[in-house]
Amino acid sequence: MAVGFKVGYYWFQVGTSDFLHSFFSTICIRLEHGKWGRVYPKLMGELYQGCLKNQDLNEGLEELRKVRKELKNFPSSDVIWDAEDLSLTPPWGNNISSDITD
Repeated sequence: MAVGFKVGYYWFQVGTSDFLHSFFSTICIRLEHGKWGRVYPKLMGELYQGCLKNQDLNEGLEELRKVRKELKNFPSSDVIWDAEDLSLTPPWGNNISSDITD
């Protein structure tokens, strides 16, 4: 089942819930040293829990810009599938398209 973000009357599809959780898990482990929400409280706390308030949008967007910049320093093989169970791996394993570099 697809998940996404609702903004006003618009809905933006992200992918599966596992894929979205993997994105946040990678942020937690790679950029927050395993402390969920410590560095990026708006994204990791509020947005991940389901709602980023209008007054926090600018801060959330700034956090997202920083995340995007920081994640470019990691190869795609450094993705974290689940921050709570680091033994889990993505369903694609090591078979990553050469088009995906970070």
